[in-house]
Amino acid sequence: MNNGEARLLVAPPDPVLLTALLEAVPQATACISPNGQLHCANSAFLRLLGHKAPLNHDNINTLLDSLTAQRWQKLVAQAQHCGTLCSQEQKHDGRHFALALRRIDQWHGQFLSLSLKELDNPIAQYQIQQLQNEILRSVAEGNPLHRTMDILCRRAEALAPEAICSVMLVDENGLLQPCAAPSLNSSYYDHFINLPIGPGSGSSGTAAWRKTTVEVQDIASDPLWDNYRHLALPLGLVACWACPVSLKNGKVVGTFSLYFRDKRGPSAFHRQMVESCLNVSALAIEHNRVQRQLENLIFFDPLTGLPNRTLLRDRIDQELGACQRSHSHLAAIHIDLDNFKAVNESLGQQIGDQLLQALAARMQHCLPPRSTLARLGGDEFMLLVPDCDQHQARALAEQLQHCIHQPVAIDERELVICAGIGISLAPEDASTVDNLLRSSESALLQAKQQGLGGLSFYRSTMNQAAIRRHHHLEALRRALNGQSLKVHYQPQIDFGGKRLAGLEVLARCQDPELGFIPPDVFIPLAEESGLIGQLDQLVMEQALAQLALWRNQGFAIPLVAVNLSAVDFRQPGLLERIKKSLAAHRLDGCSLTLEITESLLIESNEDILATMTALRQLGIGLSIDDFGTGYSSLSYLKRFPVTELKMDRSFIRDIDTDPNDKNLTAAVIQLAGSFQLKVVAEGVENQAQCDIVTGLGCDLIQGYHFARPMAAADLESWMTGQGAAFVSRH
Repeated sequence: MNNGEARLLVAPPDPVLLTALLEAVPQATACISPNGQLHCANSAFLRLLGHKAPLNHDNINTLLDSLTAQRWQKLVAQAQHCGTLCSQEQKHDGRHFALALRRIDQWHGQFLSLSLKELDNPIAQYQIQQLQNEILRSVAEGNPLHRTMDILCRRAEALAPEAICSVMLVDENGLLQPCAAPSLNSSYYDHFINLPIGPGSGSSGTAAWRKTTVEVQDIASDPLWDNYRHLALPLGLVACWACPVSLKNGKVVGTFSLYFRDKRGPSAFHRQMVESCLNVSALAIEHNRVQRQLENLIFFDPLTGLPNRTLLRDRIDQELGACQRSHSHLAAIHIDLDNFKAVNESLGQQIGDQLLQALAARMQHCLPPRSTLARLGGDEFMLLVPDCDQHQARALAEQLQHCIHQPVAIDERELVICAGIGISLAPEDASTVDNLLRSSESALLQAKQQGLGGLSFYRSTMNQAAIRRHHHLEALRRALNGQSLKVHYQPQIDFGGKRLAGLEVLARCQDPELGFIPPDVFIPLAEESGLIGQLDQLVMEQALAQLALWRNQGFAIPLVAVNLSAVDFRQPGLLERIKKSLAAHRLDGCSLTLEITESLLIESNEDILATMTALRQLGIGLSIDDFGTGYSSLSYLKRFPVTELKMDRSFIRDIDTDPNDKNLTAAVIQLAGSFQLKVVAEGVENQAQCDIVTGLGCDLIQGYHFARPMAAADLESWMTGQGAAFVSRH
């Protein structure tokens, strides 16, 4: 017995004095008459039983349901006889209490001392366990997080009807995001969307910021609610207890809150229940975070954040079903960036990636409602638009082309790019996912043939072209892995010196199923499909091996000229690979010239310059192929260590009939001479053309006038026959 209780036993039965004395008793204690009428009680007693005002002679059996009048009289009789009696009682909300009833002899049996202590309730424990199991089951079933949290709040409110539950999330930016509050007015809850956590942000925001429980027993007066009490009080929300939801690493990812309609704090049962709710909330939120990360990896493009092909297929499948039910149209708009490869090759992949990100973000501002913009891969996108007919699709495609064509500023550069677009409509052009994708791709291929910024709708005849393209790609793969890829050689003649200056190496594909596939078909396919590097390497290996063989046979062939794509030129290890190939065939660098395109030189890239310089130090020649058709500039010739310009055949075709072509050719030859570069005239087909270019001072001649591209065996016959005058033997 403590001092407060000792004073109670000797005090006169005055209610005011008794109440003051009872406040000194830490335990929930009251004075009660033998008939069960409460005389007075301390605040701990009132809180424990959920009362906010002093008891006005209430009877104990109205507070504890298990204490019937008959049972109470029996307990009083035992207490009067024994002096002290202990029992276990129950309240209507399911809570259990240890009751201690003491006789007060000094008051001649007029009053008894009644003490209460809440006990763990096995039924409540079972109910809380059931709540946990239901939430775990909801998580395992893959329900959305807001649905799982809604279940949690409803089950918690069923266990504690006096409380109103809410769950808020804390996002990566430290902002509150309402998740579930089934019993709260949505207009109230919406005020907390994107609210920064911190002091003065209500109970939930403060609890998340402090990383500890925040108990507000009176919203009307607590400063934490200064900015929000005008929202809470009209709804009858008087008190709020908020707890942070934390992961194992201590990161706060949400809050779980109980609101009350009276001034009070949480009971022992509330604390027990909320502890369980916090555990399952943390598990559900973490599971949702991991699930979203996995979904992002599976369904979204990591570079642009757009849906990927997998998610697009699912959306197409859904929209095709809706299209059938509503008898409406569905547009698949296939977008391909023109000359994006040149940006990647000249400025590097990092700049290319930034350009893709900028254009993806820009296109999203042009999207109509319910549409889906996806990245298919590389520089290809697709826009899926429900309820879109042919006229609307064309207008939207033209808007996208205009949007894409606007300059993009990256690293103090302004990049301008165009887009080709192919459009397919369902159900007219396709009724399945695969057919819609194929038909839009066919339309895109048709648009690309129109030149930069082309736009085309699908026609049934395009499907045949798409099928041919697929067959050609398969044939190319077979050629690279088998024997159907052959190397042909076309002589380059030093007409002034009457000698063979070299051989251009040209790939040829003779498929056993499709027959001869022209280079202008399979080389673009190799570039588009990423097979160009493998093609370049295979051609170079065959050419160097054949050159070594011819020299061993006594043919004095100075060099072979091999085409090298810009993609391959940028690959790490190119220099070492070429050195290894030359060494394997016991050839020096002067035996090889690499023909590169002007697109490789449009940017002053230090890595490209370093690679070219190293190649030249090995004696390898560098020739600019198709000079004059791309990005010709005097600055390239000055900066990069090229050794040769190869004039495009379009300059030579009409040189004997068109003065402009003759003047252009003369200018190129003069320009090359000023930089001490050799010039190769490609496509010389008759004596008149040969006389003109040699008369203008061209160094080397290549074309049908002297020899067509030939297989190795045919070239040997040429070198010992028609071309013997140009080829010496030793």
